[in-house]
Amino acid sequence: MIEPTDVCASLVSAHVFPDLSAEEILPFCKRATQWLTKHIKEDADSNSPLALRTAEAVARYNIFTSRIGTTETYGSFKVGDMTLKRDIKNEYEIEKALYNEALCEGAEIL
Repeated sequence: MIEPTDVCASLVSAHVFPDLSAEEILPFCKRATQWLTKHIKEDADSNSPLALRTAEAVARYNIFTSRIGTTETYGSFKVGDMTLKRDIKNEYEIEKALYNEALCEGAEIL
């Protein structure tokens, strides 16, 4: 079975959440690997790259949704004379689509 540290290392190296440390990401990776353990088929290879990608998607989605309420992450901010505002609804739709796509890809092992 893939380890939470494998999932965490992959997310950290991909700079998915550059403002979070590995220590902050790791609990989500633990929950994602626990989820995968509960949902993976008996005859599926739990060490496969597909298993890792599926756990990454679950962890990534859970990290994203846990941070929605943080104003410093999803508010507006000034860059020089411009104020930039992030569109949380659009970002959520993108994350949800990535999550759904990864689960569809992982359907053969789930």
